[in-house]
Amino acid sequence: SPPTVNFTVFSDGKVVTGLTNSNARFNLAKLVPGTNGDPDQWVNYVYRTETATAGVGPGGNPVLASAKQATTDPSTAGQLVYNSDGYYTYTYSTDIKDPTKTNGVTYEPSLTHRIGIQLSYTNAAGETVLVNPNFDFTLDASGKSVAVTDASKSHKVVDVSTCNQCHRKLALHGGGRVDTQYCVLCHNSGTTDANSGNVLDFRIMVHKIHAGRFLHEKGEDYTIWGFQNGENNYSEVEFPANVRNCTKCHDGSLKDAAGNQL
Repeated sequence: SPPTVNFTVFSDGKVVTGLTNSNARFNLAKLVPGTNGDPDQWVNYVYRTETATAGVGPGGNPVLASAKQATTDPSTAGQLVYNSDGYYTYTYSTDIKDPTKTNGVTYEPSLTHRIGIQLSYTNAAGETVLVNPNFDFTLDASGKSVAVTDASKSHKVVDVSTCNQCHRKLALHGGGRVDTQYCVLCHNSGTTDANSGNVLDFRIMVHKIHAGRFLHEKGEDYTIWGFQNGENNYSEVEFPANVRNCTKCHDGSLKDAAGNQL
């Protein structure tokens, strides 16, 4: 600790060189098993504190003065290094074995972990490529990663290809976050919007966004304040089918460790 990750990027038949911290952001989370009927959940090791701005929130007032939010590892020059053998090494700034650096989240090497990368690069055609590769692993006695190949030891409730049947290409936070398996690393019960007081758990957030008009008709306007205090009101969002049509997103192809369809 701190963790390091080695990776390479291929495009147009060759290794992509010249990447800097501006091209890649790194996430790291553990998969905590659910209890008492609750599902498994990714829990991030890296957090920031959002301080609410006065005058911004429901009725012009923030619900909370501040809130914790899972985020990507803070990076500075020197943490991302290109090796002459054709791969990069990124060294995290967050010591995940120190709970004072992880918002109290304890390091549990026996659990499944996931590294997610928000990656951008330019291909031979001059196009910007935006991808979110991720790698699920456990750790051996020496602290090295062992790839998880058993799906029951990971957690995947919805595939982004299902989302893209409607969204064409899901792209959020400026367009760089394009895969739900990356989104869930921050959007879990450890992330709260200080202005609205809403917990930004992916499961709750996505269901409420797609049911925005329905909730509005029941007296609730689901609103989140985001980048630069931007207000995102979802009260006019309507799922283009019966909102109870769960199989549109949860198509039965994904199952939990007990074999139950998700």
